Amino acid sequence: PLYAKGAGVAVASGSLADALLHPQVIVCLVPAFSIIRLALIGTGVLPSKNTLRAVSRSGDRTELLRGPLFYSVCLAVLAGVFWRESPTALVAMSVLCIGDGLADVVGRRLGKGNPLPFNRNKSYAGSIAMMLGAFLGSLAFAYVFVKACGIGIWTGAPGDGILDFAVKSLAICATSALVEALPINAIIDDNISVPVVAIFMSRLCFGR
Repeated sequence: PLYAKGAGVAVASGSLADALLHPQVIVCLVPAFSIIRLALIGTGVLPSKNTLRAVSRSGDRTELLRGPLFYSVCLAVLAGVFWRESPTALVAMSVLCIGDGLADVVGRRLGKGNPLPFNRNKSYAGSIAMMLGAFLGSLAFAYVFVKACGIGIWTGAPGDGILDFAVKSLAICATSALVEALPINAIIDDNISVPVVAIFMSRLCFGR
């Protein structure tokens, strides 16, 4: 839920910033604020039990300086580099902010009794929720930009190539959900592995 709100604010900021001189700078302010806040809390400069409880899995404040901080940096990169210029930002941000959050929430509530065969700590319910949530989120984000801003997300003209966009988005979301479920996340924080794969797959599929 926390990341989903961040995505919504970022998309709204992008729409609002459309008429401004430097829209990328405006949109980057959202994840930039998160980066600064996580750094301050992680180093102990700014105590915040609520943030620590919401973001940290172990309760150790220094954990915020690893996965969560990298996660926010990825959002800043997506907003600053790809915003409005490529579907990469919309799809990858949907994976990170909506899909990844749903995987945890749905997995905890509905994942008992349906573990994945290659990782008993993950469930079909969580992985499917991540894939579908991220996919539907990417379509919703794209719709906002096409309708509200008149920006051609698909191929340069609003409405063109929507099926191609949907197929590629689904492939990106499915691959990201698979990576999130792999046992390697016991070694590599999924706040690092998922963003990297989401951005890589988006660039690979859309080529821009």
